[in-house]
Parts: sequence; structure tokens; C-alpha cells
Amino acid sequence: MLKYLTMTCVCFLASVGVSFTEQTLKTVRAVRTNTPVVDGKFTNDEWCAGGLAKDFIQIEPHEGRPASEPTKAYFLYDSQFLYVGIKCYDSEPDKIMGELSGRDSEGASDVIYLALDTYKDGRNGYFFGTTPTGVQIDGRIFNEQETDNSWDGVWYVETGICDDGWFAEFKIPFSTLSFPVKEEHVWGLNILRKVERKKEESFWQPVKRDEGFRVSNFGNLENLHGIEPGLNLQILPYATSKLRKDRLNPLTFQKDNGFTGVDIRYGVTSNLTAVLTIYPDFAQIEADEDRINLSRYPYILREKRPFFLEGASIFHNAGNSMSDGEYRTALFYSRRINQPVYGFKTTGKVGNWDMGVLHALNENDIGLKTKIENGELGSKIDPKAFYNVIRMSRDIFSRSQIGFIGMSKEYRDGFNRTFGMDTKMRFLNNYTISFEGVKSFTNNIHNGNHSINLYFSRYSDFFKFSTWYQEQAPNFIGNELGFYDYNNFRSSGGWMQLAPRLEKFGVRRMGHNINFWYKNFQNKNFFDYASLTRGWNYNFWTQTMSYWMFGAGKSFTKYFDRFDEVLYPGDSYWIRLNNNWSSKINFSINHSQGKYRTGYRWSYNSSLRIRPNNRFNMQLSYNRSQVILRDSETGSMNQHQFEIWRSKIYYHFNRNLNARLILQYNGINRQLAAYYLIAYNFKPGSFLYIAYTEQFDSDSYLNNSGVEIQPNFGSSAKLLQVKLSYLIQI
Repeated sequence: MLKYLTMTCVCFLASVGVSFTEQTLKTVRAVRTNTPVVDGKFTNDEWCAGGLAKDFIQIEPHEGRPASEPTKAYFLYDSQFLYVGIKCYDSEPDKIMGELSGRDSEGASDVIYLALDTYKDGRNGYFFGTTPTGVQIDGRIFNEQETDNSWDGVWYVETGICDDGWFAEFKIPFSTLSFPVKEEHVWGLNILRKVERKKEESFWQPVKRDEGFRVSNFGNLENLHGIEPGLNLQILPYATSKLRKDRLNPLTFQKDNGFTGVDIRYGVTSNLTAVLTIYPDFAQIEADEDRINLSRYPYILREKRPFFLEGASIFHNAGNSMSDGEYRTALFYSRRINQPVYGFKTTGKVGNWDMGVLHALNENDIGLKTKIENGELGSKIDPKAFYNVIRMSRDIFSRSQIGFIGMSKEYRDGFNRTFGMDTKMRFLNNYTISFEGVKSFTNNIHNGNHSINLYFSRYSDFFKFSTWYQEQAPNFIGNELGFYDYNNFRSSGGWMQLAPRLEKFGVRRMGHNINFWYKNFQNKNFFDYASLTRGWNYNFWTQTMSYWMFGAGKSFTKYFDRFDEVLYPGDSYWIRLNNNWSSKINFSINHSQGKYRTGYRWSYNSSLRIRPNNRFNMQLSYNRSQVILRDSETGSMNQHQFEIWRSKIYYHFNRNLNARLILQYNGINRQLAAYYLIAYNFKPGSFLYIAYTEQFDSDSYLNNSGVEIQPNFGSSAKLLQVKLSYLIQI
């Protein structure tokens, strides 16, 4: 039945194609010139000969009105670089906001962004941004609207504040970009300016709230002649060294893998990039945040490692589900590759196809080690696995895609392989249908091994909704390569929101949300109420004219616990309050409480961000949960408390040198961890990292004589790491 429904949807979409509101596209002509000097000294003589983009239009806070502060962008180029000089006029230059922050972080700052569609395909592109303090922000745009800031290109920018505003001078090497080889180019272009104190956003090519930011609606950058993408070969060797000490071992100098490694990036063609990493080291990566988890299942963790982040958007598929801006499931979950020896990746575009290939050798694979410990694999099995992923996605119609994926995890005496297809169809301007169907193959399992995801949604500023159907068969094994809570379920539900903009009585906007969901075993009658997880909730939120937010909601649920095989009530409610993010002191408070299994729970989450100046900021968070459960044998009520403290302190000496300290206390395990990092970007793409980690706890351990020791709370492990990387670009 589902197969025929899917085919009907595809045929319908093919017949209607895509229809969206036509609008006049702006054009700016780049001017070929001698090389301007990008030195942070913006002068009219230097920049005003370039093609001019001006007359920006607001999307926030007053859609369709001219920007309150003028912006002028000038475009120049030579055979190697695109130069863009942007003057951001401001009637109150003393109120310009510019926070020093890490790369790809706006902070509480004014920002200017360039977005370039170098293939003029209306789907993909690059963005380059900066703040008045010169922070570099860049990334890729994919699927027309989605952004991925994991890509870090080599480019240059200088900024400054002057009597009538601030300015930015961009110098973008053509060798950093991918684009087809031809004599004359027309690229898609849009420019976004944010004035933080006014919460104003304005675009050069106007953007409508009901449509959102879309590559297909970009204006044009014309008159680019005689440019080539270049060889684009980058070699990034790095050296690491470590000093380690724990309760059993004295201070030891550690040389992992000869303490060297290398990343190599090569532009195979103007459209394809290959990346090779050997003995990757991730000493500079921020530690994962501890979270209180009262469910039976682990949390998905964000990918933070540069090799796996680069080009990650290519491997996204229509079945990945999100909640609160974070993925909850993933067909390919790169964190499964926990200790890579090497990795190889090729990503790019060939004609109408986006392509990605990934291969990695994982040593001490955590999934295999768990199976060995559980007795699922023999104790003599080498916990080494090879991961392979092939992803292809083709552009169809004007704004839609269809894709295919094949993945495998190969190890001694076993394997897990997954194959599937997905599609995302956009039509009638604001509607989207996405579908994913996959099958897993593990050793001798060939039946009851499928997973299906189907979504339908509509987007507009005032009204939006989505509805979905998901199904995973009992023998679908997705956790070897992906991330899923469990299999053997069918689920459906929906969500809708009304969000009128009042802009009176002190209220800027108010939202009303209704959600509902059902979930049951895949091999049972769907509406078997004895095991049917079900519920609905109503939430509302209010944004004041001063950008404070208040929200509250109430849920009515019944949750079937697969471990206890009991249908528990789960009614609960929540409230939330936070002030303007741009404030020197920013806070948020969240509280929820409700029924939990055989008892009741209370949860409190709060955060505080203090920013006394543009170089220093401190973030504090506190999470606490209290649970009262009835003992099944005695009938008495038992109380359990869980808490996590976390603080992050940043100090930026300048945009290239910063220090970070993270302190995290996990009251569940009585563990305190300290992470300290100094990062120095001494030339584009080249870094020196000094990282220090120390763990404090009172965990018992066996000494060298085999005697169990129960220590007092104190330092249990120390690690000092130094990493130097140097970029060679050809």
C-alpha cells in the first residue's frame, strides 16, 4: 500500500512541477581591475570602481521596508581573487556591536554575509561572513535552504569601524571555490546585513518571510571572465605530543603513532574534492556536554571532528529526523567511527549529481568491543572495522532531489550493510514531501529488515505544519552505522503552528503549537491500546518588543516502556523564560514536571551568559532532575536526584588567539572534569593548540598488587597535549 502511495505522490509532483512567485532579480557586474589592497583601510578610490550592490530591503523587523541603515557593496576581481568591499553605514557608530568570538560564531555582533551560487544551479552555494571585529564565518548551502558551517575555506578579510559606520574588505581566492570551467560566469548572489541592536536583517536581493532564504531566489553576479578554480591542493601536516598521568602511572611522555599525521585535500576536478586523513588527532575538539538522561536510551552526540564535518551535508538524507535543532536519528552517524586510523572522503558535484564517498578504518571499534563484552562476538575477535559510505543525490525539476545511499561496516566474521533511496520534493512554493526507504543486511538476516520514513510539510511565516509516518521492521539493524533508539515500531504524528505578529501591547509575536503522536510495535495491530504510545500537547510562546521570550505548554501522554512492558501515564507541563541574547547578561530558565513511570519527576534547566566586554564571556549552566518512584516490592516512595554543572569561559586576545576553559561537574557520577585550551591561528589554516585535561573523582581502582583502592575525591587523570598544524596550499 505504501509503495503505491509513494508512486502516486511522485507522479503528482512531477505533474505539478514547481511553481513559485516570480520576482525581479537584481544584477551587479564585477569589474576586472588591478589588485586592491585588503588592509583594513577602506577608501573610495580603491573600491568605488567596482560593480555596486545597494538598496537593501528588510525582512526583520519590518518586511519589505528599505533598510534603516544603508549598505553598499563593491565587486572587483582579477585572475586569482574575488574582492568585495562593503560599507555598512550607521547613524550611531558608537553603538555598533562587535564581539570577538571563535570562527563561525557571530556572538552578539553586527554581521555582513556574502552568499555565492557558483554553479548557478539555484540549490547549492557558499557563504562568507564577518563582524566588525573581523571574525570569519563561512560554510556551504545545500538543498536550497539548509546551511552547514563545518566547511572552513582559506580566504581573507579585514574590517574596521569609522565615523559613519563600519566596513569589511573580502579577498576570496578562486582556488577556494568549486565552479565549472568556462569563459564567462554568472553566479548567484545575495548579501545579508544584520544590525544586532535593532534586530534588523536586510537583504540585497529581497527575501520574503513566507519563503525564507533560498538559493533559487538569488540575484546575479555577472561579468566574471577568464577565471579558473585552480589546482586547490592543500597539505596539512601536524605533529602532536602528550604528557599523561593517572592514579596508577607516573608522568609519561606519550607518542601516539609516531606523533604525526596529515590531512590532504585535492581538487580532483573543478567540481570534486578528495580529502585524506592519516592518524587524525582531535586534541582541540571541545568535550561532549554531559546531560541528564532519564530515558532507557543514549543521546545522540554532535559531530565535532573536522574531517567528518567537512562535506557532511552531502551524506544527509531525507530520513534524518530533528527536534529542537538537533538530530534525533541518523541513517549515517559518523560518531560510530570512534578511533579512526585513516579516512578518505570525496565530495562534490558532477552535472546534476551531488556525490560523496567515505572510507575509514576504525581501530578499537566501540560497537564491536561492546559485542565482545556482551558475548555476542568471540573474545579473540579483533575490534577493527572498515566503514564505507557512497551517497548520490540528483537534482530534479527546479527545486527537488532524489538520492541513493549504500553503506557498510565490515569486520572479521561479520558485517552490516544498508542500502536505500530517498527523495525531497518541493512544490507549490511552500510544500515539501520527503521519503526514505532503506534495508539493512546483517550476516544471514534478509527479511523484516526495512525502514521507511515519509514526511509532508508546509511552511509560511504565519502558519506551518508537518505530518509523518515512520516504520522500522523488527530485523532492521540501524545502530551499527546510524543512530536509532530501537527497531520494531510504527509511528505517525503531526505538528502545526500559528504565529501571528501582533507588534502591539508590548508583544512582537506569539506562537501557538499543537503536536500529536502515536507509536506501536511494527508487527502488531497499530491501534492495540495496551501497547500504544500516544499523546498530544499544546504549547505557546510570546516574544516581547524588547526580545524577551516566555513559553509554556501542557502534554497529555501514555508511554509504553519496552523494558517493563507497562503503559505508563506521562502527563506533564513546562515553562520557559529568557531575555534578549544581545544583553550583557543573558539568561534562560526552564522548568518541567509531570508523571514519570511509577512516580513523579521535576526538572530544572538554567543558563547564564555574562559578557562584560567584547573579548570575554562566561557561560554557566545548571541542570537538575528529581524523581520519586514507587518501589514495586515494598510500595514505598524512593527519591533520586541528578544534577550537572557546566561552565565555559572564553577570552579572545585577538581574532587569532584565544583561550577556553570548561569545567563540568556530573553529580550523578560525582565526577569533575576540567578542559583548558589555547588556540593560535598563526596563518590561514595553520594552528598551534595547547590542551590540558584533568579528571577528578573518587572511583575505586585496582593497584599494581591487585588490591582495590577506594580513594578520596581528588585528581585521577591528567593529560597535556600539544598540536601544531601547518597548511601548505598549492
